[in-house]
Amino acid sequence: MLADLHVHSSASDGIYSSDTLVELARQKGLTVLGLTDHDTVEGIDSALEAGRKMGVEVVPGVELSTDWKNKEVHILGYYLDYRFEGLLVALKKFQTEREKRVQNIVDRLRFLGYELTSDDVFKVARGEAVGRPHIAQVLVTKGYFETIDQVFNLLLDRGRPAYVPRFKLAPQEAIKIVLGAGGVPVLAHPGLVGDDSLICRLKSAGLQGLEVFYPQHTPQETERYLRLARELNLVVTGGSDFHGFIDREHADLGATTVGSEEIAALRARARGNKD
Repeated sequence: MLADLHVHSSASDGIYSSDTLVELARQKGLTVLGLTDHDTVEGIDSALEAGRKMGVEVVPGVELSTDWKNKEVHILGYYLDYRFEGLLVALKKFQTEREKRVQNIVDRLRFLGYELTSDDVFKVARGEAVGRPHIAQVLVTKGYFETIDQVFNLLLDRGRPAYVPRFKLAPQEAIKIVLGAGGVPVLAHPGLVGDDSLICRLKSAGLQGLEVFYPQHTPQETERYLRLARELNLVVTGGSDFHGFIDREHADLGATTVGSEEIAALRARARGNKD
């Protein structure tokens, strides 16, 4: 069994539709695919349908954006009830705040002399989880920059002229949302957070898993997080963070996987949450 538990579709900031992702997963020999779009569950229904047809188990998931000490922290939720009202209400709040942020950034960019509108950005986004990558894509398409990285480095990163702080949700709140939907909350790519003390804090808040296997983790980090997961009785997960393209932050689909042992542990924890 091969499972990639961290994948994004065009419902958020990925390139491919969720059913196309399932087809790509089948072609690569994956038997389990975790669909974890940013702050939306819009693509799950079509992914599940495609999975049934193609013999790929689709794990209903989400990746919630949170903030801790001015650091971006992402909480993954697996095997959740993606129709749970409390989850949908929270995701609607995320969507509304994302749209407000996009408008504020666009206003700043227009003040700086860049000709674009929020409608330009929403057309590129296609799904619910609109954000800075879509704004950057518009600026590249319009010929202002050659790459998305250039846009972030010069305009959109924290401290740059068009940066606008995003809606802040504490990771503890995201964990509560996932648990409320019967899902398994997992801390995504802890190596990117850079502060392992957070893991113990979130464990006491209900965290149940740790994304140990991740493309940007060094071998030393992977070993450390594997040890921490065992010490804290956290489920071990892993995935590629595939968005449809490969760059310094995103790997190819199936580049990082976990096996039957990890999937069995994740399923068991999910069953326990629903009992």
